[in-house]
Amino acid sequence: MFSLSVLLLVMFGGCAGKQTQPQADPAEALERWTQFLASSSQREADSGPFSIIASLRYQNGDSGHRVTMRIWGNESYPLRLDVEAGIGAMVAQVREDHQKFVAFSPREDKALVHNGKGKPALALGLPIPFTIKDMVLLVQGHYTQFFPEKFTSATVVGNGVIAYSLPSSHKGTEDDLLLLDPLGRPVQWTTQGRQGWRIDFLRYSNAPQALPDKIDVIMTDKKTATLFIKSRNRHNSQYTEAELALELPAGIKIQPIRMH
Repeated sequence: MFSLSVLLLVMFGGCAGKQTQPQADPAEALERWTQFLASSSQREADSGPFSIIASLRYQNGDSGHRVTMRIWGNESYPLRLDVEAGIGAMVAQVREDHQKFVAFSPREDKALVHNGKGKPALALGLPIPFTIKDMVLLVQGHYTQFFPEKFTSATVVGNGVIAYSLPSSHKGTEDDLLLLDPLGRPVQWTTQGRQGWRIDFLRYSNAPQALPDKIDVIMTDKKTATLFIKSRNRHNSQYTEAELALELPAGIKIQPIRMH
């Protein structure tokens, strides 16, 4: 596990004037990158029906909350998510598929719906720049869904960590940056620009194939989210259509999600 000093070195190492990090050994950088992609591809090949239980702590401005989430599904859509605040206190039931995102609030007797592409969680006040499927892929370590086969350049940032420059996620901005530890596991992912954000991957065991048990998402100083993964489980069989359905009660309010 890498200390906070490593992250501080990466984030603020250029405070006294822009410093140039030494280039990584090309062979070592390529070998580590290849290992990173191969491990991800192997996890994707072994994927199947799953369930994930996690605790989410988030802050949006002056408002902060902590909830428990259970996400389940088969290899692809649809996906189901239940959100609880305390034992048995259901906050939201969510279903996401290729075309629609539906969030039902039993407390408010209301459903919010979004059709098409976008990131509804952001519109609902959660500082998470992902769809539910994206979040599942990150938690399961299916990283090839996010990163290209080739990197632009690689530099050494300290303690054996290599920083890989990647084509930007936002047009017209600097390269994205992905940091990999000596075992080829992600430490930090940073995107640039006005809509940029940072993700820290934390709490690894010593196993090379270990996945992080804590993921921090930092959009701004006042928009952050921390995901504590409690369990990642394989389901013995495919979930049925009924197990992945979200039946809305008759007569409830249905409103569109206002996307920003």
